Amino acid sequence: MLKSALQIIANPAAASGRSQKTIRQIQKYLKQHHYAYHLHLTSPQGAQALTRKIINAGTSTDTSSKIIIVGGDGTLNQALNGLRQSLNPSLPLGYLPAGSGNDFANALGLKRYKITQLLEEMIQVSTPVWLNLGHVTGLAQSKFFINNFGMGLDAQIIKGVTQSSVKTVFNHLHLSKLIYLSQVYFALKQPRFRVELSFADQQKHFENIFLCMVANQPYIGGGVRLVPPESIQARSLRIVIADQLPFTELIKIIIKIFTDGSHLASPFVHTYELHDFSVHAVPAQIAQMDGELIIPPQEKLNFTSTPQAFWLPKTYLKSLPD
Repeated sequence: MLKSALQIIANPAAASGRSQKTIRQIQKYLKQHHYAYHLHLTSPQGAQALTRKIINAGTSTDTSSKIIIVGGDGTLNQALNGLRQSLNPSLPLGYLPAGSGNDFANALGLKRYKITQLLEEMIQVSTPVWLNLGHVTGLAQSKFFINNFGMGLDAQIIKGVTQSSVKTVFNHLHLSKLIYLSQVYFALKQPRFRVELSFADQQKHFENIFLCMVANQPYIGGGVRLVPPESIQARSLRIVIADQLPFTELIKIIIKIFTDGSHLASPFVHTYELHDFSVHAVPAQIAQMDGELIIPPQEKLNFTSTPQAFWLPKTYLKSLPD
């Protein structure tokens, strides 16, 4: 195999199998344009180990050999964590969105590109862009995330979506937002919890919380904007904490989240932009990280922002401020 061959790590199960069409498009384009490549198909939970294995095998230690991930946000999350565990953790990654939500791609504006245009520009570009990731410790193993880490409402919604029998139907109809919205009613029945937020020399205590989310970029649930559209190149994370509130006010906030984004003006919603902080939820809550469910331990979780190199289109580079 040529060292300069592209390494394509693709999840054919992403978007309930619709990613297979994208994978075929990519293969057809690479063959037509005589690009050397190797396609590695991953299982839904196998991208972390596969990415680490490919990098450690030495197939991508040369900067002329690019790794490009094809799948949804969960696939990219796994690949990044595999990269960070590898012998070459500073290697840039390319990403072709092929999931049901694609929130990370939405934050970067990648959805406006045709998949073959995006692929060609990633092949041609020679300078990577450094974007922000979230890093959380206090779990059984430290993790990096691209989108968000949440406890409470969003995790319960993800749990409901994961268990929903109609998820595949919604995905095939390109209605991923509706499947998330359909689970809100059931998620609101969850017990409330307490949160202690610590940063610098300060401690903030919040009682009767129904949502605590750490966001690296604005979007959740397939394009719903939760936090302000700040640059994903900023070296900070946004934490959003929402109090228990009367049902009528809660419905108003949920409507604002799904429409004009004015929910952040509510006195029941607290936001902080931080680089290094800890969160302790009592009792311990089920959580989601980039759409995947996890069960954190009883101890506090520590969050920091950290840079990561990505291959992005030349047109994206031109849009960056000087």
